[in-house]
Amino acid sequence: MSSELLSPPKTKQELIDLVVSFLGEGGEGYFHTRGAGLQRNSEEIFLIDDFYEFISEKHHYFNKKDAQEILEQIKDNSKSLQAFNKYFFQILREGFPYRRREDDETYPINFIDFKNFENNIFRIVDRISFKATHLDYEFQNAMSNEIDLIVYINGLPLFVWEFNTPKQDGESKNELLLSAFQSIEYNAKLIPELFRYNAFCVICSGLREVKYGISWGEYSDYKEWKRMSEIVQPQKNILVATVRGLFCKWRIIEIIDTFICFSDTDPSKKVVCRYPQYFGATKLLKSIEVRCKNDQNGDGKGGVYFGSTGCGKSYTMLFLSKLLLSSPELKRPTILLITDRIALNEQLSKLFRDHREYLQCEEVIKIDNERYPLKQTIKGSTSGGIYLTNIQKFRVINEVLSRRWNFVCISDEAHRTQDNLGGGQYRTVGEKLRLSKALAQLLHESLPNATYVGFTATPRDQTLDAFGGAVDIYSMPQSVKDGFTVQIIAEWRETKLQLNEEIAKQIDNIYAEMAQGNMTPEKIQDDQERRVRWRKTLSSPKILEVIAKEIIDHYERRVNDKKTSGKAMIVVDSREAARTMYNILQTLRPQWFEEKDSLFPERAMVNLVISHHSPTDSEEMKATVDELVSHSKLAREFKKDKSNFKIAIVCGMWLTGFDVPSLDTMYLNKYMRDNELIQAISRVNRSYESKEYKKEEGLVVFFVPLKRELRDAMESLESMGGGAGIVNIDEIVMELEEKLQALDVRLSQFFEWDIDAFLEADEVGKRIYISNTICWLDKQDDEYRRDIFLRLKDIRKKYHKCMSYDSFQKNKSCIEQIMLYDIIYNIWRDPSREAQMKVKEIDELMKQAFSVQSIQGNSQDDAINLHVNYYDKKEEASLPWNDERAEHLTKMEERWIQKINDLQEKGEQGKTMAERLKALIEKHNSAWDELERREIQKEIQELEKEIESFSKEDQARRREEWRSNLICNKVLIPIKNKYQFEFEEEKMNDLAKGLKEKGDEYTNFIDWDKKTTVKIKLKQVWKTLLIKNNWPPKYFLEEESPYETSKVIKETCENLLFIFKNFPQEE
Repeated sequence: MSSELLSPPKTKQELIDLVVSFLGEGGEGYFHTRGAGLQRNSEEIFLIDDFYEFISEKHHYFNKKDAQEILEQIKDNSKSLQAFNKYFFQILREGFPYRRREDDETYPINFIDFKNFENNIFRIVDRISFKATHLDYEFQNAMSNEIDLIVYINGLPLFVWEFNTPKQDGESKNELLLSAFQSIEYNAKLIPELFRYNAFCVICSGLREVKYGISWGEYSDYKEWKRMSEIVQPQKNILVATVRGLFCKWRIIEIIDTFICFSDTDPSKKVVCRYPQYFGATKLLKSIEVRCKNDQNGDGKGGVYFGSTGCGKSYTMLFLSKLLLSSPELKRPTILLITDRIALNEQLSKLFRDHREYLQCEEVIKIDNERYPLKQTIKGSTSGGIYLTNIQKFRVINEVLSRRWNFVCISDEAHRTQDNLGGGQYRTVGEKLRLSKALAQLLHESLPNATYVGFTATPRDQTLDAFGGAVDIYSMPQSVKDGFTVQIIAEWRETKLQLNEEIAKQIDNIYAEMAQGNMTPEKIQDDQERRVRWRKTLSSPKILEVIAKEIIDHYERRVNDKKTSGKAMIVVDSREAARTMYNILQTLRPQWFEEKDSLFPERAMVNLVISHHSPTDSEEMKATVDELVSHSKLAREFKKDKSNFKIAIVCGMWLTGFDVPSLDTMYLNKYMRDNELIQAISRVNRSYESKEYKKEEGLVVFFVPLKRELRDAMESLESMGGGAGIVNIDEIVMELEEKLQALDVRLSQFFEWDIDAFLEADEVGKRIYISNTICWLDKQDDEYRRDIFLRLKDIRKKYHKCMSYDSFQKNKSCIEQIMLYDIIYNIWRDPSREAQMKVKEIDELMKQAFSVQSIQGNSQDDAINLHVNYYDKKEEASLPWNDERAEHLTKMEERWIQKINDLQEKGEQGKTMAERLKALIEKHNSAWDELERREIQKEIQELEKEIESFSKEDQARRREEWRSNLICNKVLIPIKNKYQFEFEEEKMNDLAKGLKEKGDEYTNFIDWDKKTTVKIKLKQVWKTLLIKNNWPPKYFLEEESPYETSKVIKETCENLLFIFKNFPQEE
């Protein structure tokens, strides 16, 4: 790729040319041919010359006719598109037996050299036309069609690229990519023969708008490739990462060989690896090869894959297993996949047994107690084979099962039962004292020379110690950014339940003591007693009834607002609480249970998912358990998108390793912490999209006070590199309020913007206010209009994220502001529409916007009683008291209060003026008649003029310019000169002012520089402003920049801190 600074492409052709230059001989080294320059039949999809050149290197006696005959023989039009695609990739990897007519001999033909990628012929052809072969009514006029770009390997059309014009202002990134995807769909129907040989397709509409996926997949299945190598972390320039990371020659050959898999039973289930799966599997393979015990240097600790829940770890294990079985260093190892849950074992077993052909391993066996008992099966294994089992089966193993070094144990959810390698504990059995060993220790003792690998989303320190550290990390935030999972929103409801706070505090204290690990037996017993009390509180029928009513109201509102797919999970503390919750819901919402089918009970809308009989069960519980539907049937039904089974009530089951992508709501009434808590709430973070509904986030409604536990769990993950991925709804609301305030300030700089005046106006006044605002905005310069437009757009986005939550619904003034901005945005974004808007249409918008106004704030200032009705002092008044007059006085009083508050912050003279104004206001409210009040109002007006002159605007302006100039001369210019980059003087002055304003917001109180949190927040705000203003200027290719952007920004922020600390603003 060129080292010169490139400008982003503006047209589709420029974008195609850029990709050609990246992939071509000046970049990745692919040959390039224009489609118009090829001498070919328009129906021919192969490049015969390239294919002949490749096979003739090994078969020198073959001629071009042989090449054509081979390609003709592999065709099988009797197979469907998906079935042939699977067959093609099978012969691509394993070879094809070519029966040559000339000598009646059979020759093994390899279409790709997987051992030496340089022996293959890589070619890109752009703007290549094909004759349409599928003509029906829909395509009757399409005699031929042009494909934007095809990547050929040895003459085979393996990759199709479709482009769209790069994003322009106001255009949606998704719409442009969707249009490119639709071109793929159209071409696949028009030229189906081309896509029978396709590995995957790429859609592109800019430097950051690139995705790949299979030709018959949904748009939502297309994902981004963001990583170029094991060392380089995810890139923002997706196009460069895709070309250098995915399409570098040796890696694309490896992807074809190992990282595309088909189901044995359904060829339409084709999976192309995602970049975290590729790097996770390949890095684990290297770690296992280095640390296996085939020599004295190996310790058998293969490492931990630390991947976010929902990121596709099961397929990472599948790809890793394929790599392990193919590894020359490991000499066809035996693989043991270990879980600690029956459901997880079933899930993994189903996946692996359905991919035997891909794995090229027939011996994929689920260990059971009858056909394949653990002891005999493992002892009998010699080489190869994949076995799946629960770790609990090792409880009865007390001998070595195998001493082989090429035995690899892969543990799913490794943090739970497989990282305890301690000496166990003594237990009383009858009259004897016996040593009970941990399951992980029994596993290691039975396979002493094996290599152990752990997969987990929530590792502990013991996990890393047992398995040998994190080999690769894929964090929750990165997973959300990549679209593999959605963000989790936390909503807190515990205060409404009126739980016993004293008991809750006691439990918190006990858990803190437990965490220290130095408890006496007496303390342990006390802890158990307190937990029983907590459980009784959570399981109280009264409390559960309150929670049930909350859940019903919340759930039905979300369904009516179309904010949910309808799938929800209620998590309670015990089996008894689950049964009680089920009965309460049945009483409160009998219609939810009306459609229950006696033949298919699992199709009921609400189902109980709890374990079966326990010795301590009550008679009522026993009766309930007897009627339970089997867990497997319930699981299958709940995973169906269209199933009537919408709400599952659980207490322990389905809280880990159970994936239902459409599940988007969890109601949590159970005390949890650490890994258990993260695993549970992650049930709602799976990405999901259907024609009717797209899942934007997963919601967890907490009915227990777990804020501290959640914070600690996320901090623990972050300390290990996993980051945080959960947003508190209160934080979003707070951020939204800050953005509203900032927009108010921005509008008020040049316009007589008064949100209170708008809210208090009648319907006609509101309509006039909106019209005037939009007319004024239309007259402003482009930069200002664009800034306001983007702010409005951002506010709408934040609003739609939290509009349905109770904590936001209480903020009536905030909602009213947003409704106003929403109207302005909807009218203003299409100016031609605004001119045609009718009064009736605006009136309808007004009704929607302000119907929520019902309760006004009634806060009072204790220092000044502004609301004394003088009728209390005099029976008669010179003027009648009415609503209009009361409203006028209230507005006037509010303005005076604001002035007093402002004056209190302006030194002694300001305080003196505030006292004078306060005295006049009290005198005004105590006046006996209207004439006296009017005289006092005149006095107040005169005082207001004095206050205005007191402001000394020119001095304030000089003070602002003093610090702005200081920032410019002492910080920005020296750094610009040091790193030798260009930056316009006018832009630098504007940037200095912005930095000064942000700094003033955080440094206007004593000892601000001694508060670490303030300094961190301030540096983050500065960093955001610097990046927004392109400081320092970015190069088109980040790696070619003569300076490190993050280093320049960090140095700028440190110097700014020095200025604000050592040159305080003069008062």
